[in-house]
Amino acid sequence: MPLVNWYRELLSGRGLVEVLAVNQAIADLAAELRAEQRSLRVPDALHLATAIHNGCASFVTADEKLTIAAHRIRVLLLAELEKGV
Repeated sequence: MPLVNWYRELLSGRGLVEVLAVNQAIADLAAELRAEQRSLRVPDALHLATAIHNGCASFVTADEKLTIAAHRIRVLLLAELEKGV
């Protein structure tokens, strides 16, 4: 299953994507984000909080709804990146 192997490699933490554990500080920040933006789903809040807590410069997503966190982290939409914006 080549596609499964591609995803395993992508999410292995050995390439472009770093895999990080959620700790209490991240969980607390996710709770703050969720309280600020009630439409934000908990998994999305955890992803954003992990990026913010670890000092990521940008958060890349295909989900336009996550731009509501742009006051905390630069949110880049895949559709815009594909257009070269």
